Amino acid sequence: MRATQRRPLRLPAGVTLEENCFDRGWPGTGEFPLIEIVRTLASMDALRQVGPEVFSPHNAARSAAEIAAVSSESLCALLDAANVTY
Repeated sequence: MRATQRRPLRLPAGVTLEENCFDRGWPGTGEFPLIEIVRTLASMDALRQVGPEVFSPHNAARSAAEIAAVSSESLCALLDAANVTY
């Protein structure tokens, strides 16, 4: 049995929650291998609900319609690249 860690985890040097967790890009624009992940989940029939979750201060000035359009375009591009029917 593994011991439960009872202290806060420390972020690596140069990593902040604000810049590395809340300032996200649209699907397919970063380094995370989303195409491979989506393909794997689809092959396992485990891809039931998909949607981008983009927390970014860059979106604060955008309208809801603009965010929806960019969100839809990026998600469709990702699913197309992964050859997933939607």
